Amino acid sequence: MQLLSTQYRLKRDAGGSGLYLEGFNDILEDTPPEYAVSPPHSPGNHHRVRQRDTRLAGGVEIPPGLTVECVLGDYLRGMVGQVLSVMDTRHQGEVTLANVQWCIVVPSEATDQTRSRMRQAACLAGMIPEVDSDRLALAPEPIAAALHFTIHCHRYRLYRDEAFIVVDTSEETINLTVHKVTPGGNELQLASECAAPGCSLADREFLQYVRGCIGAEHYDRWLEYYPEELPELISSWRHMKYLVPDAPGDDESSDGIWPDSITVHMPRMMEYVVEEDGGGRDIYDEFEVSRVQMQRLFEPVVEKVLTLIDTHLTALAEQGETQVRALVLTGDLARWDYFVTRVWDRFRHRVRRIFWEILKGRVLMSGAVFYGCPALANFPTREESASETSTDSETESGSESD
Repeated sequence: MQLLSTQYRLKRDAGGSGLYLEGFNDILEDTPPEYAVSPPHSPGNHHRVRQRDTRLAGGVEIPPGLTVECVLGDYLRGMVGQVLSVMDTRHQGEVTLANVQWCIVVPSEATDQTRSRMRQAACLAGMIPEVDSDRLALAPEPIAAALHFTIHCHRYRLYRDEAFIVVDTSEETINLTVHKVTPGGNELQLASECAAPGCSLADREFLQYVRGCIGAEHYDRWLEYYPEELPELISSWRHMKYLVPDAPGDDESSDGIWPDSITVHMPRMMEYVVEEDGGGRDIYDEFEVSRVQMQRLFEPVVEKVLTLIDTHLTALAEQGETQVRALVLTGDLARWDYFVTRVWDRFRHRVRRIFWEILKGRVLMSGAVFYGCPALANFPTREESASETSTDSETESGSESD
């Protein structure tokens, strides 16, 4: 067991209540060849990574002659300027670079090399005086999610000695952490588990589905002709699989859970057909994936997450935690009504509340500069709050469910 606050809780030197600037999406990570593909689409990601071994913020390409550290350093330097400008305005010149405690959120699967590069970039940006400075903390995404939740927990009535679970789903991993708030207002991590692969498990299912649709022989020959197009296919798929409607009328299905279908393009498939035999085959360079098929593709990873949650809820019950106060869903799967609905149907009688997309949580957990975080509040006990009107029946649209 370890008190997270000793490592990750930020100082209140800046006097702010927290400012979230949209930043990194999978900051940078060494990727094995079979996953050397572009990052998932998200707002602002309009470029694709051409390097085979590195993903960079927002899919930005690394210019020739520059290092990853230099590019990230320039990016951080610009963000530091924005942060200091905003804070200086709010606090009338009392904030300087020297009295800001920085925290950068990194992917859960970040390697030591990734962390080292991130610190070097921060040093180049002038955020910290030296690479190993304690003025910079690198917080894994699940830890950042827990911090974010506890910082705003006064809205969600989190009491002392109550447990909550954070589930963070990324492409490569599924991370679950169990937390409890201590009487002193610190955050105690009771358990953690990392399972791999994450949402990329659906990518593998998708490739098998494509292979079956166009025929194993044609797919294998296409891949032999154009091996460099496989990352393009995965990138197109990852772009499409996150286009889940957010509002009625946005091409959604009748029950508002999934679109009726998505269209995925096979790069240069027709070129392969023409080169092979003049285009005599009835093969197309795009096809539709139905809503029902989408659910089938994601069923293995959804079941994997549900099993993980169930295991830890059972363990908590055996330890005397009969009901967990909150279940917090973050990451890629938390964007989807289908996944949230599955979690809700399975666990609504075992947890008090289920949260997803809380406040600016996803922006933070995707990788934002996180600073000036206020000290954690002194949480009221049940007895202290017995006279208060319960808000458990209230629901904030898009952020929680009771």
